[in-house]
Amino acid sequence: MLRTLIPLLLLALPLSLPGCGDSAAGSVVEQAGVTETSLGAAAGENSPDRPGASQASLGQNPQPSRSRLDFEFDEIDFGTIYQQQEFEVNFPFTVEGPDPVTLLALDPTCGCTDVYLTVNDKNWELGKPIPAGSKGEVRGMFHSNTYVDLKTSIIHITGDFINVGLRLHLQAFIRRHFKVTPSNLGLGTVSVGQLASAPVKAKFKVTGSEPFKVLRWSQLPRGIEVVEIGEPEMLEDGRQVRHFEVSLNDKNSAGALFQRLQAETSLHKPLTVDVSAQLLGPVQFKPSTLRFGAVNHGLTPRRALQIIATDPAASLPTPKIEFAGSEQYTWQLTERIPGREWVVRVHFDGDVDPGRFAGQLKVSFPAEVGVAQQVVKVSALVRAKQ
Repeated sequence: MLRTLIPLLLLALPLSLPGCGDSAAGSVVEQAGVTETSLGAAAGENSPDRPGASQASLGQNPQPSRSRLDFEFDEIDFGTIYQQQEFEVNFPFTVEGPDPVTLLALDPTCGCTDVYLTVNDKNWELGKPIPAGSKGEVRGMFHSNTYVDLKTSIIHITGDFINVGLRLHLQAFIRRHFKVTPSNLGLGTVSVGQLASAPVKAKFKVTGSEPFKVLRWSQLPRGIEVVEIGEPEMLEDGRQVRHFEVSLNDKNSAGALFQRLQAETSLHKPLTVDVSAQLLGPVQFKPSTLRFGAVNHGLTPRRALQIIATDPAASLPTPKIEFAGSEQYTWQLTERIPGREWVVRVHFDGDVDPGRFAGQLKVSFPAEVGVAQQVVKVSALVRAKQ
């Protein structure tokens, strides 16, 4: 008999469980990387080929049985399996003792698989006494769905047998059909102006559950290319590794890039790859907002806005600065690095009654530079005198 992972609890009362969908989002409890899901149908469900709800009643005056339900084993470990697989499970038992026993409930932790009872190779209704000496099975289906890593399932058995608190355990370590390494391709901070002459590239590998081919990239955003490189490798456990290279070209625009690439494969399972990067236009503005925060009365703090050329071949002319908002703000423009960096220093005069003070700093360049006007919000809060 396999060792159970979780100690037996006291007799569980019959419960009414909600139905579940067939996706991994149905009902999941995750703690420390362990996912617990159910084996079995919700309470009260019946089907013609599997009679009996997951709960039944002994009547008004149940008489405890002197027999026990003796299972050959109370745990099944499927080892390493893959997503979207299902397995039949059987827990054989014998009624040991002088009396019949009656099973009232087979309560699984949620996961929307079937669980039912057979006795002497026949389907058996819950609530119907099982004769002493009979042999039976608790049967069901184990679904891996889209779970990953360790997944456990438990069936709680309620009845009038003397070994109360019976629990049957299932577990498996679930892998995706495709493991992408690294899991997220972070390409860092990239100047869009450099992509035309020097596309940014990164390599990744895909380990498949068995030999596979990428048939086509069905979801490939504009400005991103993927090519396979090198030869595939076979691992001792039958998995296959293929190597790829992703590149960003000048069809991308400035801004934060978060894209999911998807490919059709010969395994009829989708392959997904996540790509991220911060794409800079010809000019970078740092920071995006100027916050003075809470200012004590009478102080005159300052903040600085950097205007930086990100394209090595570009030369920045003098920007046009406009300010709209509170008169408590003043500003000064300085060229820090000729043609490469400008700094706008904004001062706030805190010698004013308490309150909030806001403004907007507008930065623009001549049209030939090709940079859109940048609007930077400015804010401050003056505290009352102490």
